[in-house]
Amino acid sequence: MEGLFFCSKGPALAAPPEKLEIYYVGPDNNVYHWSGGDFHGNEGITLTAQSLGTAFEDVYESPIDTIYQSTAFEIGGRYTGLRENMFEFAFAFNVKSTQDVPWRVNDSRFRKSLSYTQDGRIYCKIVGESTRYLTVRMKGTPKLKVQSDPNERRYGLLLVTFVAAYPRWVEDDWTQTYITKTDTTHGGLETTTLTEWNPTNNEQWAKWVLQAGNAGITWHLPDYSYGDSRFNRATVDASRMITMPSLIAGENVVVDTDEMTMAGQVVSSLDTAIYQRMNGVEFLYPIPAYTQPTPVPIAVSGAGVGNSIQLRCPRSWSRPWGLE
Repeated sequence: MEGLFFCSKGPALAAPPEKLEIYYVGPDNNVYHWSGGDFHGNEGITLTAQSLGTAFEDVYESPIDTIYQSTAFEIGGRYTGLRENMFEFAFAFNVKSTQDVPWRVNDSRFRKSLSYTQDGRIYCKIVGESTRYLTVRMKGTPKLKVQSDPNERRYGLLLVTFVAAYPRWVEDDWTQTYITKTDTTHGGLETTTLTEWNPTNNEQWAKWVLQAGNAGITWHLPDYSYGDSRFNRATVDASRMITMPSLIAGENVVVDTDEMTMAGQVVSSLDTAIYQRMNGVEFLYPIPAYTQPTPVPIAVSGAGVGNSIQLRCPRSWSRPWGLE
């Protein structure tokens, strides 16, 4: 079997078949076309069937454990939350020779593109529809399965275990950029709108990239509750705006609204303690799953013409395709 999803032609269906490509990009930027597409197997590495060790079912949807608690004498239990675990899965590969390249050279090249400490990406592409990737590293030692001399047969069956610390399939960010058109360095306020949009099945934490081509720029950013009552302020914060600190000339700021971000919600390119200049104000709300395009207001003061702001809406999915 040359690839994981290849099968003989069956009877005609109401909807035409969709072409699926699965390929891998290693930390060394080498690409391996594992299954499907015009370049299928060009590097001598193809996915095997499940019967030979490929456990695609272990990577098909983000692994969730629901948590329930109960007291000593309670009937039944109470839902208290859920935990989204890492992906841990195994893939098996046919390793073959290609043209004038022996199988062992292809095997060696592929092994050099796998790492315990650096990220690679597995891409699932539904041609003409979507391309999502999973960031992975090797979990354990690869194992070679052979029945006889692989150099004579020009073939080996390679088993690789992977781990995806972030257990979601990711699409490229939805981005929009605005460049100031009015000089407000001597007063006034320039306003515009950008669009927040989350078509995924997961909540989304917006990112903002702010530019300060001159000193004294102050950006005003939205932090809408979207009806979220986690702080019992769904109505009060329906149109919440945050006034950012006045920026230093040449200071570029990345705002990651994610409540769990490890780098901090507000990071300056000049390594200034901008989080202290926030005076304790934090971004509180994600964009809910399946939020339609929503215009949100942006304002800036103290800015010369040509300063930019970029909105980045990350898109993460629980599956490699579907759930739109």
